[in-house]
Amino acid sequence: MFGSVARGEAWGGSDIDLLVDFAPGQEAGLLDLMRVKALCEDLLDRRVDILTEAALKAPLRGEILADAVDVTAVTGELPITHRPKRWRWRVYDLLGALDRLQEDTAGLSLTTFLRDERTRDAALRNLARLGETTKFIPQSVQDRTPEIPWAYLRDVRNLISHDYFGIDPELVWHTVRRELPPLRPLLQALAEGRLLPGPDRLPSAHTLTARAQTPPVEVVGATDARQGPAGADQDAQVQDSAERERQ
Repeated sequence: MFGSVARGEAWGGSDIDLLVDFAPGQEAGLLDLMRVKALCEDLLDRRVDILTEAALKAPLRGEILADAVDVTAVTGELPITHRPKRWRWRVYDLLGALDRLQEDTAGLSLTTFLRDERTRDAALRNLARLGETTKFIPQSVQDRTPEIPWAYLRDVRNLISHDYFGIDPELVWHTVRRELPPLRPLLQALAEGRLLPGPDRLPSAHTLTARAQTPPVEVVGATDARQGPAGADQDAQVQDSAERERQ
């Protein structure tokens, strides 16, 4: 296991994060993984997040393995590590999604985009990925960077994921080719620590350009709030954010 439980920092309602392997030579798919998840949730009576090591991206792999505790070797209470979470590499994921959107639609016009179902599907996938990844950016960071429409990006993700009535492809095209490109310099500056300097700043030697790549980060440790007026919902969002940062 890994995450807040492995670090001894979990509270009563915390999810349990599990890293699993299937037996060597055994063929398995995502449905099998979900069966393992359901089994673990039944046994532990707690929500479980489960994945295999092969799914991990490079920076996340290092952070998870630094946290990881062999559940068969736990003999007592786990020590509290208080290792700080790093979030800036998640911004590089956002940059990667933006760049994929531009690459996938390069050389197309609105007319050819509307005729290309695969490219439209790829665009929706990366728009959803963009919105989902914003959830890993601490709320305190989002509050200090209002020039980036964090909440609206999440709303777009929700629109795509639920897709109750369909999505206008012309609006998708306009977002990909007109609305998102101006956000890239802001996110690049945030990733490099220029927009919001702080302790999680990445070395300037790792500045990335045209295609966002995974930055070579030092291995240290790993694990929705909507922008709006103050109120009970906002208080709950701040609490959720604090829990995410604590985990």
